[in-house]
Amino acid sequence: PSAPFQTAFTSPGAPSGPRQFISPPFHDIPSTAGVLHIRGLPYRATDTEIADFFAPVAVPLGVYIQPDDDGRASGLGWAVFNTEAEADDCLEQLNKQTIGGRWVELFRSWLSTMFLKMGVQFPHREQWESNGAW
Repeated sequence: PSAPFQTAFTSPGAPSGPRQFISPPFHDIPSTAGVLHIRGLPYRATDTEIADFFAPVAVPLGVYIQPDDDGRASGLGWAVFNTEAEADDCLEQLNKQTIGGRWVELFRSWLSTMFLKMGVQFPHREQWESNGAW
């Protein structure tokens, strides 16, 4: 596996428990990242299961499950990749494939949309605007 995969997952059998995908905080996502919106996720899907779904094509930098208004899983989520090309490859190869027995739809999106839908205030908006990511 590539280096991002090794750093994004904890080790199997580590004292903290089983292997788990760890997404970076929103403010650590580079403005050049590629983003996919995910629709149709199983309500019990974990970040690790979603990351494993994408890993054969490109290991995501981060996976974020969008809660509904009550804070429960909504069946929607976001996958963030190191580059737009990685996101495009995943879209092309994995759209309408299954996670946990449910087929999921993938849509190309933007960081600004993800932040808005997730209710995230991003402190460096000016920097992102200058890079064309907003």
